[in-house]
Amino acid sequence: MFFIFGIADSYDEVDFKTTFTCECCNHMEQMNFYMFYTYFSLFFIKIFKWNKRYVGVCRNCNCEYEFTKETFEELKESGNLKSSMYTMRNCNSNYGKRNLVCSNCGYTLREDFEFCPKCGSKL
Repeated sequence: MFFIFGIADSYDEVDFKTTFTCECCNHMEQMNFYMFYTYFSLFFIKIFKWNKRYVGVCRNCNCEYEFTKETFEELKESGNLKSSMYTMRNCNSNYGKRNLVCSNCGYTLREDFEFCPKCGSKL
């Protein structure tokens, strides 16, 4: 008898969306939800899942918000998103800030730089 089995990580999009004000980009935007999990497969068929995590993603800046199963179920029932329901992770904190380019060497700089760290020229 020959068995093919394995353990892997995967995710599925959850059929639920809500509108919220993102803490990262400060836009009123739609949040898409995904369920991340680990699964056991037998003959390439997912048999059971564990270690489920729910993550909401801002459509504007891709900032991620992690939810527990209980808080995600509460959100689905009530439709009201509260800051106590999630943990923010992978925030794109540079969203909306413009990057400068050194006129001497073309190196990409943040706007708070006064000198280019690559060539040393004054900006």
